[in-house]
Amino acid sequence: MSGITATGVVIPEGIDYQALLKLNDPQQPEILKNAITKKIRPKPPFASTLLAGGRFDLGLRAGLRPSRARLNVRKACLEIQFDSATQTPNPVVELRLSPQADLLWVSDPGGVIERMTPRPTWEWTQKELSQRGFGAPEIFITPEAVGWFQGCPEDPGLFAKAARVEAGWLVGLSLAGSRSAGETLFSGLADPCAAAGETEFRRRHEEWWANYWGKTPRISIPDDFFQKFYEYAQYKFACAANPHARRPAPLQGPWLEEHRLPPWGGDYTLNVNIQMIYTLGFASGNLHHLMPLFDMLDSREVQDVMRQNASRLLHVDDGLLLTHSVNDQGRHCQTLLRPHAVLDQAVTGWLAQMYWLYYRYSQDKVFLRERAWPFLTGAMRVYEAMLEEYEGRLSLPLAPSPEFGAFHDQAEAGRDSSWQLACIHMLAEALLQASEILDLPAKPLWREIPARLPRYSLVPVRPPAYRPAGDYGRSIGLWEGQDLPESYRHHSHLGAIYPFDSLGESTPEQEQILEHTLTVWTEKSIGLWSEWCMPWAAIIQARSGFSESPRVLLNIWRELFVNEGLATVYIPRITGISAHRRSEQLKPKAESEVMQLDGTMGCATALLEMLIHERRGVAHVFPAVSEKWPDAGFSEVRLPGGFVVSGKRQGGRTQVVDIVSPHGGLLKLANPWRTARVKHNGQKDEEMVGEILIIQTKRNDHVELRPGGPQGDPCNKEES
Repeated sequence: MSGITATGVVIPEGIDYQALLKLNDPQQPEILKNAITKKIRPKPPFASTLLAGGRFDLGLRAGLRPSRARLNVRKACLEIQFDSATQTPNPVVELRLSPQADLLWVSDPGGVIERMTPRPTWEWTQKELSQRGFGAPEIFITPEAVGWFQGCPEDPGLFAKAARVEAGWLVGLSLAGSRSAGETLFSGLADPCAAAGETEFRRRHEEWWANYWGKTPRISIPDDFFQKFYEYAQYKFACAANPHARRPAPLQGPWLEEHRLPPWGGDYTLNVNIQMIYTLGFASGNLHHLMPLFDMLDSREVQDVMRQNASRLLHVDDGLLLTHSVNDQGRHCQTLLRPHAVLDQAVTGWLAQMYWLYYRYSQDKVFLRERAWPFLTGAMRVYEAMLEEYEGRLSLPLAPSPEFGAFHDQAEAGRDSSWQLACIHMLAEALLQASEILDLPAKPLWREIPARLPRYSLVPVRPPAYRPAGDYGRSIGLWEGQDLPESYRHHSHLGAIYPFDSLGESTPEQEQILEHTLTVWTEKSIGLWSEWCMPWAAIIQARSGFSESPRVLLNIWRELFVNEGLATVYIPRITGISAHRRSEQLKPKAESEVMQLDGTMGCATALLEMLIHERRGVAHVFPAVSEKWPDAGFSEVRLPGGFVVSGKRQGGRTQVVDIVSPHGGLLKLANPWRTARVKHNGQKDEEMVGEILIIQTKRNDHVELRPGGPQGDPCNKEES
């Protein structure tokens, strides 16, 4: 059938937006669903982006047993100690994985490892691989090296080898068309490395990691678990979002279990998950770690798919459109095409925002012109083709709230989805700003959107049964006429708060709407929430003025979704709080546990957001710090504009805010005190008052803020 390949699907011919509008009937949602899913026959193949590789088992010398293992995240070194009755001191094995090449150095000066046993994934997944056209791997075992070559039906195969070197082993991976080609690639990497020796390998390894940690913000909070977890999340981000990687990190990153095929085929789920993983790179300042994601999205094959999708759905030749579950070619995989996949242009819009944020944090105008601008305009072009005149305003006639209704007999899409409206406003604002920066023309429609397109859809608040009937105001709904009917893990109707920050100017009316909306959201609560949506909810709370609930929510999340290895898992670890995938909860953990990275990076982002973030163009320091964290701090957190900010809070009071401005520019900062004492580049202090401090900086300026007033009163506004 049209659109089907061995590696996923594009939107088939015949799925036309205007035709879908005519078929849309909220009372008979199956008509719209069938109009899309029945275009694909047979069911799309579950095309994996990634496959598990396998493992090497270490055979130990007789009389030894491991007694302690420690991962030093600062040096990215796993140290394993062994008990020995005959050797003093007890021997140690150290493992270091090169960040620049697919090589693992196993340092074994004590001769602990007698042998390596190759165990490719075929040992566990032969049935599934055979069904996909794979054959058995070629395993080789010699006195000096062991490994295997696993061929693939179409793509290059995996060559894995462990070779003896002085006082240890070198383990390497490569993609190759044959075992002999793999041997050549392995030798090209391993031979120079072995010749240079372990000392040089370690020097380069530690230099790379020292550079990474030198850029990474530090935080100080009086919570031992989250202090440790934050650092571990930053370590995992460096590993998963490695700038030297050929492809960006999917849901599980590089940590694929050898005993099964990756959950969801190791795909790229783009309606929240991949965005949550990579967003951590912005505030953390490691922007180059986003490049593999941008490189994949800008590749010819993915661009071709996006343009073909937009052309078939909306008949535009300059639009970019992705579905929500794709492989590394941009083709839809793992799930049936449904309305929430085909019509969710915020998938592409959220990715476009990441291009825009890269510019805002880096101030790289070349990137803005050559990479961000084309992606922003391509994403908006699809929305432009979807918008229509309706009742004297602009309107989006049919679009989803991600995954809502996808697996039930209910509508998946409606008019003016709040998620999509928030995304459109974000894109319009970004494009108008970018057009001024680049001196490029702005489309008239972009200027119309702020005034003529609603920022969200409003619905009457439906009170719980115990409340008397009456007018309880209006709250933000999923789309026109669709309120929030249940616990919903995708907080998309709150997208104007986060991630899109597109609420616009605050008004008393809007603040009342937000209050009603957050109340309804709280009433529906966490009953169906999953691993990644609790940190997202904590960020929304932090941006909505809640100071205590983000900490409480993250503690609940920790109990539900963090396992003994500090990995975040998709299925709740205990029952009775979240009913997400209830049937899976009842299975043994060995069968149901699925690790994902989105919750890990989402939590680290949430912790930073609780300490500092920018919203509506204003930076806020310690905006969501609990009273149980009277002493807290952060150093070298990045803000849009490239500002590098540090702050210290002691005894419940903000003591100092330190700002470095590498690029210069204007910073708006919510005043933490009655009066702020401001010092520019160590020069004479000046006092500033007002709710918002307007700080104008030049390139490489250093600004220090402390509490001012007649006595240097350190009270902050909460204590005033």
